[in-house]
Amino acid sequence: MVLVLGFLAKSKLEDFKLDQPQMFSEPVVDQIAPALPESIVARQSAANILVFSKTHGYRHHDAIIAANAMFTSIAEQQDWSLVHTENAAIFASELLAYFDVVVWNNATGPLLTSQQRQAFKEFLEQGGGFVGIHAAGDASHSDWQWYQQQVIRANFTGHPMFPQFQSAVLSFEKNSHHPAIRHFNRSMNHIDEWY
Repeated sequence: MVLVLGFLAKSKLEDFKLDQPQMFSEPVVDQIAPALPESIVARQSAANILVFSKTHGYRHHDAIIAANAMFTSIAEQQDWSLVHTENAAIFASELLAYFDVVVWNNATGPLLTSQQRQAFKEFLEQGGGFVGIHAAGDASHSDWQWYQQQVIRANFTGHPMFPQFQSAVLSFEKNSHHPAIRHFNRSMNHIDEWY
């Protein structure tokens, strides 16, 4: 019985390694940044957005693809220029200066060198915008205390399992006329992976 369970566990681990190879390899340090499109450099649109989805931790494959498609669609509707990349070398002061907002789309793990971290920190402290999607706030970033304490402002400890997705009642108590929530009822049931 123990041999069978050990074989099954090893088999599942091998499947997981095939699905998530970045979790079992040394992080790649990006040194050469991608070229920026002319629309970004010339500031030809209402806003320049950088969408970064590199992963050295767990990779949310489907969520990254869906969010990238969503951001592309929104950018087209809003006349924004958009760059998608998994190359962390774009986190250089001279390149970040072209962007208004940086989105971490499920970015996980140790991603940036100390120089890249400093450039991103300066970008944010000088008023650059940030949007963190799901795993951008997970425990895989705990080695960068400034990011966790000043940007995310919370410590992820884990999410529920068994069941992973749970039903909850959301109540909108303040500013219910705000455009982001005015189309919702005062309360609603929602199933999600609650933290």
